[in-house]
Amino acid sequence: MPPDRAAVPWAPAYLRARSAEGRLYPDDVVARLPLVPPSDPLAREWRMRADSATRLVGYLRRGPRSPAAHWSTIGVLEAVRLPTHPW
Repeated sequence: MPPDRAAVPWAPAYLRARSAEGRLYPDDVVARLPLVPPSDPLAREWRMRADSATRLVGYLRRGPRSPAAHWSTIGVLEAVRLPTHPW
C-alpha cells in the first residue's frame, strides 16, 4: 500500500469491503469508469451509471433556465469529458 494510503486509518477496511463486493478495480479500469468491459460482473450496473451520466451532461448542455444558473454550470461542463469505449 502506498505511504499516502497507509496514513488513512480506514483505508484497509475500505479496500477489504470493496474487494469483497467485487468493486476493487485496477487504476486503468477506474480511469475509464463508468465504462467497463461487457464481461465485468457489474457491467449492467455500470451501463446504467453511464446512461445516467450521459443524460445529466445532456441536460446541463441544453442550457440553464436563468442567467445565474448558466454561470454556475458552465465550469462543470468544461470539465466533463465522458470516456469512450476502448473495445
